[in-house]
Amino acid sequence: MKDELLKCEIGIEVRKMRAEMRMSLREMARHCHLSGAYICRIEHGEHMPTLATFCCLCFSCDIDPAEVLKRVLGKRSFGQEFVRLSDRDIHNTKGQDHGNR
Repeated sequence: MKDELLKCEIGIEVRKMRAEMRMSLREMARHCHLSGAYICRIEHGEHMPTLATFCCLCFSCDIDPAEVLKRVLGKRSFGQEFVRLSDRDIHNTKGQDHGNR
């Protein structure tokens, strides 16, 4: 369920980025060396892009992929849990000697 929701949220963000740049599907596809049909499936939440593809889509719109992921993960409860866990892990490892693991 969460994976399906994540695919949809990423697709929405990709479509928003493209629309804000007034970029056609064909232009984005050409920039990323992908088919327009593939990007369309991503935008409609039918396919989860790889990290490399996601980054290329973001870069084609001059947007930092990390910022997009923060927006996506911040929208839903799974995102809040992910951020809380990551923050806790970072705080728990501060000052530890990582060479002794």
